[in-house]
Amino acid sequence: ALFNEFFDINQKSTARLIYKDGYLNIEGLNGNAHVTIYSIIGNKIAFFSNIELRKFKEFVSLQKETMYITRIELSDTILTYKFFTR
Repeated sequence: ALFNEFFDINQKSTARLIYKDGYLNIEGLNGNAHVTIYSIIGNKIAFFSNIELRKFKEFVSLQKETMYITRIELSDTILTYKFFTR
């Protein structure tokens, strides 16, 4: 399993992005958001519209040993995270 921990000053919360068995989980965030996953060169890989972050577990086909960027658009802020698949 892959565990990446991030700390965001504005949210004052720790978010974890976990990619395992083809599923991306986002833990530690609440509320509805648009979630977009990009390749490291900026190509859009997946988009989830107005999804509840507290229960976020979505299938995304990603290449192993690759860096990706996740953009999480909440109503009042935008969070950006990098994660690496194993």
